[in-house]
This record gives sequence, C-alpha cells and structure tokens, in this order.
Amino acid sequence: MGDFMRGSIEGLIKKLKEEVYPLLRDRVSEEEFEKVAKDLAIVILNYDELKRKILQKFGLHVIRETQKKKIAEISDGDKRLEVIGKILGVNEINTERGKYYAGVLADETGSIPFRAYLEKFPYKTEDNVRIINAYAKAGPTGVVLHITQNTIIERYDKEVHVVEAGKKTIRELKDGMFGIELEALVLKVNKRSESGDKGPMLKGLLCDGTGKIAFSSWSELDIKEGDVVRIVGARVRSYRGIPTLILDPYTVIEKAEQEIICPKAETLYDIVSRGGGLDVSVQGLVVDVKQGSGIIKRCEVCGRPLMEGGICPEHGRVKGVYDLRARLVIDDGTGALLAIVKREPLERFLGKKLDDLLEMAKNDIEFGNGYKYLKERLLGMYVIVHGDVVPGKAGLVFFVNSIEENTLDQMSEKIAMILEELS
Repeated sequence: MGDFMRGSIEGLIKKLKEEVYPLLRDRVSEEEFEKVAKDLAIVILNYDELKRKILQKFGLHVIRETQKKKIAEISDGDKRLEVIGKILGVNEINTERGKYYAGVLADETGSIPFRAYLEKFPYKTEDNVRIINAYAKAGPTGVVLHITQNTIIERYDKEVHVVEAGKKTIRELKDGMFGIELEALVLKVNKRSESGDKGPMLKGLLCDGTGKIAFSSWSELDIKEGDVVRIVGARVRSYRGIPTLILDPYTVIEKAEQEIICPKAETLYDIVSRGGGLDVSVQGLVVDVKQGSGIIKRCEVCGRPLMEGGICPEHGRVKGVYDLRARLVIDDGTGALLAIVKREPLERFLGKKLDDLLEMAKNDIEFGNGYKYLKERLLGMYVIVHGDVVPGKAGLVFFVNSIEENTLDQMSEKIAMILEELS
C-alpha cells in the first residue's frame, strides 16, 4: 500500500473516530470500531459512504433529514426528531414485556418525558445529550419522546440551560399540571396489598414548607417515612376535588439532603383558596354547634344518617345503629368552615364513650340526643382540629380526625410566632 493511500486511510480513520465513534461508544469498543473502520476504508475511500456503512454495521442508519426542535416545539406525531437537552433523571423499568428506560429531558424551553428502548442507557442525571432520530407520541400523561435502536444519542459538549418553570411548591400545584419538579418530605407511605388489588403500588403523603399533598405511584419506590426526596416529571390529578401528585414510570425520584419542616398549622383562608387539603391542622374558635350533633342513628347497610321515623334515603325503613358526631362551625379569623367530628375523635375529646352518653340519655329524659351537652362542652372553645378538607354537596367540609382544646400555652406560642413574623 503506497504512502499516499496509507495517509488517506489514516486520515479517514482519525475523522471517523472523532465524529462517528461517539455515536457508537455504547455499542462497540474503540478497538473493534477501529478494526472495522480500517477494513472498510481499504475499499471505500468516500467518507460519507464509509460513515454510512459503519453505522449500518453497528445497527444505526444515517438520517439524511431531521427535524431540529426545541422541547417546547415537539408535538404528537413528530418523527426524525433531533433534540438537544439535559437529562433531569432516568429510571430503569423492568416489566413482563422487557426492559426500558424512562426519564425526563429538558432544555431552556421546557421538559418532556422520554422512553428509551435500549439494552443499555449509558447516560445519567445532569448529562447533556444530543438525540437524533427520535419520535414523539401522545400518551395519558402528554407527549412522550421515544428513543429506539435506530436513535443516535451522543454527549453534547456544551452546557444546556434548563427551564425552571416546572419547579413548584406544594401550594402552587393545580389539577392538570405535568412535568412538575419539587422537593418534599415523605410523611406517610402505604404499600398496596398483595390480595389482587389493582390500585397504585404506593400511596402516601408529602409536605414541604408550604403545605401537604397526597401522592400515588404505579411503580415500586425505595422511599420511606422521613425521607426527603427530589421529584422530577410528576403530574397532578384531582380526587374528590383534592389535588393528588401522580408518580408515573417517567417520574424520577432521588434522595435529597436538605431539611424540610412541614407547616404545623394553616389558615382556613389558605386551605379554601386552594380548594381543600389533606392532613391539615387548624386552630380556631367553635362559633356554632349545629343541629344534627349528638347521638344519631345510621343505616346498617349504607351508613347514611336516618331521617325521622328511622327512614334511610336509600333503603327505606331500617333498624339502624347508634352513632355519635358533632357538626361544628370553626372560625380562625381568616374564614369559617363546617367541621364534622366523627365518633372516635369526639369520644377522645369528651372522655366519654357512646355507651356512656346512651346511658345518660336513658337516665335523664332532658338529655335527649346529647345536643345540649355537646353545645355546652364545645361552643366558644378554642380548639386545634386535624383532618381532611374536601368538597361536599354544599361546599368544602372539614372531616376531623382529632380535636383538642387549644390551651393558653399553645395560644401564647401562636401569638409569639405571629409577632415574630411581623417583626
């Protein structure tokens, strides 16, 4: 082989290693790539043809025309996409049908979930990449970028600045939001039972400095109560009018180090403004004890309160079972709300059981169903109530899981906190 021919081949090999090998580094070693390139370069001296043959040899095809798009411009049905972005996170997903990778890609215009149908995905969080020959398809969570065996992925040597529009606090979350990034403390985690339940794998509760939100995950997650996590690529759906954070396979969950302190108490104004809330605490004054409080009877079939004469709206005349409740109006200075206190928390507050009240009614005809007794105990009392505020037939209702008297020490502590904030 002459010196000129040898020099031409060496020049081709050098250029191929610089421009083509980075596209194939996750498929072939550098030594094998160089050997194949040398063998082909002996018979093919045209660089473009040589490049095409090498890519085909290792399972890729040259895309002659691509659509270069920013993430915000990608829409359902786009093909032959070329996208530059930063990987915000990636998960390996194993299913009965096989393995794939799911994550979130972002640039300065927005973010998009992606699926990579590859044996190996050699990139990680914060890597900058160029993706060539991907396609976009709409799914239940919006448009998803699909990466296949014919997609070229290479490292991008410039820094990609990503949009921060997806970063939210819990207070800012609304129904229909997607591509959300937030940091939160895990308050509760409940795993799905193995008894054939088809619901989410995990359900629980998160909080940050602005509020709390329920979450559900359709994938198993390595998280526990007390963990602080960074969540990327979540979406929000409402259940009974209350926003719930949905963690899809695309959602990336990472452990974080910072400290997060959940709000101990919130105002009714804040809770009502965002349409309700789960696991909330409020301090306020009982300004009314409404009729329907005290000992009642419920239908033993559906649990509805019985009307006069022992009539259930659904099942007609029934025997009924005794129950206890209080229907209160609580005012915290920023708003007022109807609060329903069920039997168990009301028994704890009163220090008496339902059976005790039934005995009192039996021995004192004026006791009635205990309405006056509850009114004397509760009206005008400062209390701390904890529970869920959810939409009812006539507006938001506070379903109380615990109620306790707000002592002078607790009130003084709250006043001190308010004065500190004002100063």
